Amino acid sequence: MKSTSSKLSLALTLAMAMAMVTAASAKPLKVYIMAGQSNMQGKARAKTLPAMAADPASKELHDRIVNEDGKPRVFEDVCVAAISSRRGQETTRNGPLTIGFGNAAGEGETAFGPELAFGATLNENLNEPILIIKTSWGGKDINTDFRPPSAGPFYPDPSKVKDKVGNKTTKAATLVAQKQKAEHVYYRKMMEHVKTVLADPKKYCPAYDPKEGYEVAGFVWFQGYNDMINGHLYPKKDGADRYKEYSRLLSLFIQDVRKDLEAPKMPFVIGVMGLGGNTDGPFQNAQAAPAEMPEFKGNVAAVLTGKYWDHKLGELDSKKGQLTDEEKQYLELGRSNAAFHYLGSAKIYSRIGEAFAKALLELNK
Repeated sequence: MKSTSSKLSLALTLAMAMAMVTAASAKPLKVYIMAGQSNMQGKARAKTLPAMAADPASKELHDRIVNEDGKPRVFEDVCVAAISSRRGQETTRNGPLTIGFGNAAGEGETAFGPELAFGATLNENLNEPILIIKTSWGGKDINTDFRPPSAGPFYPDPSKVKDKVGNKTTKAATLVAQKQKAEHVYYRKMMEHVKTVLADPKKYCPAYDPKEGYEVAGFVWFQGYNDMINGHLYPKKDGADRYKEYSRLLSLFIQDVRKDLEAPKMPFVIGVMGLGGNTDGPFQNAQAAPAEMPEFKGNVAAVLTGKYWDHKLGELDSKKGQLTDEEKQYLELGRSNAAFHYLGSAKIYSRIGEAFAKALLELNK
């Protein structure tokens, strides 16, 4: 028989080995930020999930976000802290990742966006707890609402602003006051929410260990519709350079969020607007441009979301004339919102979310 001292020595050795394994596996909590306007909110409804299973291009992804009983999965290791708004009122929702963090992201919400497949893909690849901080408000541009602080005021010299002449004259002072009231507001709201969550991560993610801390492992930006359609701010007469101001503002936005988060090389993914399947228009090129700038090489990537557009669904949505019963069924199963919201399609939003996650994983290699 082994002596008591031998047994104690063995127990001590085992305890030390276990401690070493625990220490080796302990890591900072990975935090991912998702920000933007209505398409980052997400407008997909659960009724469009079966359409994913019917398409070989999305069947495997469908099976990762939906249980065998057809219900959306709940990812307990992926925590979400989301803020949005409904009818002008701020709404929040916190908890494990599943449907309901889309649209206004309030209690009882059932919509979802790119965050569902984004979190599922990260969860599968990292196999560790993560926290997603989601900030999204519909109808916001980068020229004013999300204007980065380093861009300065919209009107750098108010004395040079002229009265707007039209059916109704708007005084220059009114134009200046309107911009001063609106500029930077949603950039500040975004950063306020992010910093509130990061001040107490355990409140939002029970797996957080204060001893290990956290790492801001990536930022996803999915915004642009309001800038893309604004012919006043981005005149068509400017041709190929029409949206160069968007490129400038987005590059400053990337720099500013990194500075505010004290993460100078934080991986950043740009979700390039792809409504209708567009991947190579003037606005798309302007959005993607920062990823090619020398200062962002290797830590900023552009994801062309138009690659994940459902062309058949889009064609049926815009088709004039009577649809066949088969076409009606395809449209009913696959669409739950308008074309400018990616048709509210689970297939489109989920493939986009998966692409965002894969882009960040690649940047983090």
